[in-house]
Amino acid sequence: MKKHIINKCVLFMMGLGLLSSCNIEDDSTAVIPFVPGVVENPVTISQLIIANPNLTILERALRVVEAETNTRLITDLNIPGNSTFFAPSDAAFMELLATNGIDNIEDITPDDLIEILQNHILPIEVMSANLQTGYFETALESDDNDDLNISMFINTAEGVVINGNATVVMPDIDANNGVIHIVDAVIQLPTIATFTGNDPSLSGFHNTVIAQGLRPIVGALATRAAFVPTNEAFNAFASGLDIAEEGEEQDPLVILNLRNTLQNHVVVDDLSAPELLDMSDEENPFMVETIAESNLSINVTTSVEDVDDAGVEVTAIASFTITDALGNVANTVTTDVQASNGTLTIINAVLQPEPILELPVVEEEME
Repeated sequence: MKKHIINKCVLFMMGLGLLSSCNIEDDSTAVIPFVPGVVENPVTISQLIIANPNLTILERALRVVEAETNTRLITDLNIPGNSTFFAPSDAAFMELLATNGIDNIEDITPDDLIEILQNHILPIEVMSANLQTGYFETALESDDNDDLNISMFINTAEGVVINGNATVVMPDIDANNGVIHIVDAVIQLPTIATFTGNDPSLSGFHNTVIAQGLRPIVGALATRAAFVPTNEAFNAFASGLDIAEEGEEQDPLVILNLRNTLQNHVVVDDLSAPELLDMSDEENPFMVETIAESNLSINVTTSVEDVDDAGVEVTAIASFTITDALGNVANTVTTDVQASNGTLTIINAVLQPEPILELPVVEEEME
């Protein structure tokens, strides 16, 4: 029986061997042999994968997708182009299978294999020396928004770490249509919490969310939009709160307002650029309600991006601001970071609801 995988994460280092490639002319009509491990003069991404004895499970996954779906990854990666493939080693895939109680890669549904594989591909060529800490768009389309692809967060502070769980262990296997970086884990499909938890510039907000037991607001329980303040903005806000030291008695009203403020950064709707553009066409500025039951006012500024074949101007979002209930205005720092459960927008201010002035009265139950 085939099994469905929700979260993909693995660990393990591996030893590596690679057949050296010879220079041959690009040939977009080249046929990849369907005998595992048999390929001469490997130069394309697909050929280099087939030729590498430590990428045999990846090759099998690519062949399953090719044989059973209309997605032609192994073909597309064998013709001219510019792609970056973070290729999981055999050890990485074996850990994925063992963790999920699966015997063989063929026991994963083809649709899930497509999701796994596309989450490892960037539609641009990036050598390791040009990788910088930040967000990159993968080849995997979002289930909730066809106009956006799932993002990955790469941290280059110590090596190259992707989404906090996969490390590049052999970079820069150069192909004539891109590059392969071999990784020691299957890259997990990210939630908003994946990004807030691994982007060091968001640690203030993320750590406070976790400390307050509010992880579900950025976890995988629902599709949502999160407006997350940078450390500079959040730490400036937090420094003005009368929060007791660890072990000391906390003022429950202070904590209640803090929790309410954290929840004021989350909207149960995927407010990506296309949705914001559609909403601003109807009314601008417009209001959205947060899970703290407070309203945010969003004001979108557009610019002409292109002109279509009919001569009609195509507009795009140039920027947008968010104003909270107290009149604080947040500008966007990074937009359209797409997770599996919604959109992350990084902002430069904390969004506050109306303060709660007294604790709610808890009625005692009648005996």
